[in-house]
Amino acid sequence: MIGIWTLLISLALLAITITAAVICFRSGNRIAIVLGLDSALIAALGILLNSATRGELSWLDLLIFGALPIVFAVIGVLISLRRTDQDERYTTAAH
Repeated sequence: MIGIWTLLISLALLAITITAAVICFRSGNRIAIVLGLDSALIAALGILLNSATRGELSWLDLLIFGALPIVFAVIGVLISLRRTDQDERYTTAAH
């Protein structure tokens, strides 16, 4: 039963990180794009590890493949949103 829950959590994390990667791509900021892609890649590796171990992940595995992608995704989205706001301020001030 634990394996099913960790698989569902891993799939939800993958969906969140892919969404964050798309947001980062739309911003055009290279640092945000790298963070978004890294978060999606780490989440995908977490799903592979989860299926290989049949859901019996240790706490360290859950921390690395669960918390780390979310942190990278949040930082990437915040950077992409912040850079977009600054670019808009500069273009509106110039006109």
